[in-house]
Amino acid sequence: MTEEKLKITKTETFTEQFIPKRTIENRTIAREREKHLRFKEIFYGEQRIKLKSPITVKGVVPDKICSLYYAPLDIVVSSPTLAECEDDFQEVFYVLYEEYAREVDDKLSEGARELKRKLLDLVE
Repeated sequence: MTEEKLKITKTETFTEQFIPKRTIENRTIAREREKHLRFKEIFYGEQRIKLKSPITVKGVVPDKICSLYYAPLDIVVSSPTLAECEDDFQEVFYVLYEEYAREVDDKLSEGARELKRKLLDLVE
C-alpha cells in the first residue's frame, strides 16, 4: 500500500467532511484516511443505550492519532487507536445522555434543552 505524501505549510484544519486541508507547519505528512463507523447501540461499562436507528460517525485514521466526529451532537474524540476512539466516543455519548437527557428541563439552559431533544430523538 503506497502512501500519498503532502507538503504542507500552515496550520492543519478540517472541513465538515473531516477531510484535512493541506496545511501544517512546513512538514510532510501522510494523507489521512477517512472512515465511517455505524453505531446501533452505545456501550459504556455495563450500561447500554439502544438507538432508534444506527448513527454514522465520521473519522480520520492517520498513522498516529485517530479522531471521530459526530456533527449532530458536536462530539469530537481523539485517541491513539481506532478502538480507543470508539470507546471514547461511546463514553462521551453516554455521559451526555446521562447528564442532559435525564435532567429536568427547568435545570437546563436553552442550549442544553436543545441537546437533550437531540439525544432523546436518537435513543429508544
